[in-house]
Amino acid sequence: MLARRADIAVKYSGIDITSDIKKDLLVFSYTDNASENADDVSILLKDNKLKWLNQWFPQKGDSLESEINTMNWRFDGDRQSLPCGSSIIDEPEYSGRPRVLTLKAISIPANSNFTTTNKSRVWNNITFKTIAQDIANQAGLSLFFDSKSNPIYARQEQSEVSDMKFLAELCKNEGLAFKVTDKKIVIFDEAEYEKRPSVAKFKESSSTLKRYNFKTTFTDTAYAGCNVKYYDAALGRNIEFLFALKDIDPEKDKVYELNARVKTGEEAKRLAQKTLRKINKKEYRTILEVAGDINIVGGSCIDLEEFGVFSGKYYVDKAIHNYDGGYSVSIEGHKVLEGY
Repeated sequence: MLARRADIAVKYSGIDITSDIKKDLLVFSYTDNASENADDVSILLKDNKLKWLNQWFPQKGDSLESEINTMNWRFDGDRQSLPCGSSIIDEPEYSGRPRVLTLKAISIPANSNFTTTNKSRVWNNITFKTIAQDIANQAGLSLFFDSKSNPIYARQEQSEVSDMKFLAELCKNEGLAFKVTDKKIVIFDEAEYEKRPSVAKFKESSSTLKRYNFKTTFTDTAYAGCNVKYYDAALGRNIEFLFALKDIDPEKDKVYELNARVKTGEEAKRLAQKTLRKINKKEYRTILEVAGDINIVGGSCIDLEEFGVFSGKYYVDKAIHNYDGGYSVSIEGHKVLEGY
């Protein structure tokens, strides 16, 4: 069998600098977050000849495109690539001795109108997806929307916050995953992605598993239900909905109480279900380091076996692909929830 190999390819502001990077590369790291946080790339370069400190030092607004390539990884002749997207240089660092440049790039666009400019506006009789598309269009970004849920709002108001913060909060309220990556806004239903087939399997005895850690917490998790209630003064009535995974036993089961502004019973139901899922998904969590696998990305699932109570299907919240001559993936994930 031919030797397994991995390498990286990098374009800097549209110019291929792969050969220059390879000469000085110490570590390449790509972080793919399923949601909330932006993806990022970090490259550590030795600088024996002082070129990175002087004429090649990065400038504000410079862009980075990169990918990880594998050869003979699964079988002889097998070639695969993991595109790491387009990102903007964010925080270059230089240290010594030895002299090292750290290039850090983040996938959030440089468009300040989207990320930092506060805005106020109102939408009437509009769907969630249309709001997201309006914001994407104004930011010059494409929209990837993958959710069966597309609520209709009689009124939705953005009040002195940035487009990014407003949309992130709207997604949070609807229980949808949100991030900005590779010049696009990504919105999807995490619960639906948890139902997808796993892309990899690891056993406690697997040679491809380098290290692992599990933890569980019962203090703020393991709720049997969530009860959302709100008194609408204008209508003079209570709006309330209890979402439960089973019949509630008042003496044994915990119910999460949430007082939140909702306009309809359907909105209360949706919020109760999404809130229960959000708090309970922290019950079982894991951190793993495994042999490199370009299929393991944020939003994918893996199966874990031979781990006792921690065995099961896990959703990947974060995948960090590391290349330093060898190729590995660090994974952070939570156990897939059932019944939501």
